[in-house]
Amino acid sequence: MKKNLFIKLALNKTNFELLEDKKLHIFLCGTGTPVHGSIQKESSIAIIAGGCFVVIDAGESAIRTMEAMHLPINKLTDVFVTHWHSDHFSGIGQLINRTWLFGRKEEITVHGPEGCEKIVEGINTTFEKDVYFRSKHHGIDWLDPKFGIAMSKTISIDNQEDLKLVFDKNGLKISSFLVDHYPIAPAFGYIIEYNGKKVVISGDTKFVESMTGFAENADILIHEAMNKKMLLIAINALTEMNKNREATLLKDTLEYHTDITEVAKIAKDANVKSLVLTHIIPFPKNFFLRKFFLSSICKIYSGKVIFAKDNKEFHL
Repeated sequence: MKKNLFIKLALNKTNFELLEDKKLHIFLCGTGTPVHGSIQKESSIAIIAGGCFVVIDAGESAIRTMEAMHLPINKLTDVFVTHWHSDHFSGIGQLINRTWLFGRKEEITVHGPEGCEKIVEGINTTFEKDVYFRSKHHGIDWLDPKFGIAMSKTISIDNQEDLKLVFDKNGLKISSFLVDHYPIAPAFGYIIEYNGKKVVISGDTKFVESMTGFAENADILIHEAMNKKMLLIAINALTEMNKNREATLLKDTLEYHTDITEVAKIAKDANVKSLVLTHIIPFPKNFFLRKFFLSSICKIYSGKVIFAKDNKEFHL
């Protein structure tokens, strides 16, 4: 009797009401980097609006965060990838598999840059045996194998000024645009629109002028951020310690990320209501580092600034 009660309580924690209201819900399920010792999990943002549940990126452990946040994961239908760096897509296989195990009875589609078809095919092959055995064990009525794999859809955009509508359902619109994360190309950012609200997700990118136009009047701009002054200090320290490999790898990252002053300028010029800093390098682990981070931003942008953390929610 008690066992059944605990099972019911666990099942009842899932917040299906999120699918029914008229709000745009944003859940930060992974806000960290692939750097060793990162406190936050790898990149992932869940979006719920108009009865739809979609995800932007799915790094390692993304699905576990969604489960911990009691999101209705069995209603997930679409995953949009910004670029093919492992910390942005290494959790897609688990995302597909666990949403299926938890009762998803719709096809799931992975949308992404060139290479999407091959990567999704590889994920499907990796989980092929698992899907077969679980379906055979529990029966097709409960675990239909056709939902245990994913479809793929490649997004193609020609110019950095172009905006491409990639999802339009029940009032929820998602558009994709090119960013610059060279040599990783193409790489995308996404605009989320619902019921008059607008959220812009930069993905990983160096400063691009077009971001200002795409982020214009956004309620929230979720932008990657790098404090290059702090990183240069770390690089010099590593060099002095003869840790040349680590120093070189860090130095290379300076080329394709956006400095905090550039992020602040984008937010100011675009008249963004709130700026959420994510994928922060290096992550400010204490009050003093956060203050140092903010001092450079607040000289330029006077709006609300938020340091992204896993499990953070926004309801617009």
